[in-house]
Amino acid sequence: MLASVAGVETTRLSPIFVEGDHSAIWWRFAFTGKDGSVRTMEEMALQTWRGDELIEERFFYDPKQMAVSK
Repeated sequence: MLASVAGVETTRLSPIFVEGDHSAIWWRFAFTGKDGSVRTMEEMALQTWRGDELIEERFFYDPKQMAVSK
C-alpha cells in the first residue's frame, strides 16, 4: 500500500490508553498520492501485549473516510 503513495503523515490524536496488557491508540493518517491528492483517515488500534511483545492488534476505521480532500 505504501508503495502506491508519495508519502504518509501519521498523527497520534490522543494519549495512549493502557490498562494491564491492553492499549488503545487513536491515529490520523494523511496519505499523499503521487498526483498530489490527499486522503485522510482516522483509526483506533487496540493492542494486546505480553511483556514487551505485541501479540495481537486490531484496527477499527470507516473506509468511507478515504475520500479525496484538497
